[in-house]
Amino acid sequence: MEIEDEKKPADQAGLGCPANSAGLYVGAQQALGTAFSQTTFLQAISTAFSQTTFLQAISTAFSQTAFLQAIRSAFSQATFLQAISTAFSQTAFLQAISTTFSQTAFLQAISTTFSQTAFLQAIRATFGNAGFYQAIRAAFSDNRVGKSVCSEYRESEAKQELAFHDGVLRVF
Repeated sequence: MEIEDEKKPADQAGLGCPANSAGLYVGAQQALGTAFSQTTFLQAISTAFSQTTFLQAISTAFSQTAFLQAIRSAFSQATFLQAISTAFSQTAFLQAISTTFSQTAFLQAISTTFSQTAFLQAIRATFGNAGFYQAIRAAFSDNRVGKSVCSEYRESEAKQELAFHDGVLRVF
């Protein structure tokens, strides 16, 4: 007695195994088809790799915040100021100024402009013997167009003294 497609009550409820091997294949195919159907597979892939998930991953990796944080780290105020202070530090500035305007260069420029020779030459030209004597002669000489009060007083005083001395000499 061969049992062909005989179903037991468990089989009829869908809980048992089919009695023959062909039924086993169909059952396995049906179970696997439900678990791994194209729709189920695509739904799982779509959930895992959807545009939203992809964009969220990219957005997290390359968001404006991440970009700005990278830029801030590279070009922060501290970095900028450090570069500027290195290039234009007080030491570098003072070195450049001291090279350009060193004491030697300054003194050389001043000594050329205001040297003793130049100073004395200016003084001699202004207050030289000839200039000095000329100024004295002009102030106190009688070779002028008009006579000064001082010279007239001196003349009259000189005449009186001469007369006095002349009179004294006559008495003796």
